[in-house]
Amino acid sequence: MSPDKKVELFYDAYRRHPEARVGTVVQRINRLERAEELRKETDRPSPRGIVKFIRLVTGRA
Repeated sequence: MSPDKKVELFYDAYRRHPEARVGTVVQRINRLERAEELRKETDRPSPRGIVKFIRLVTGRA
């Protein structure tokens, strides 16, 4: 997430909730940033596919 986007989210949060503490707003922005990173496509295979493969190899259904 770009710094400009973080500042924009910070101002938006304060417009909606002017009584909010700075730390709370920063935590919300960090949470949004982590969620955005998790949504990105990765080169890693799906964890569910890995578990399915391990169960197939070990004989556990």
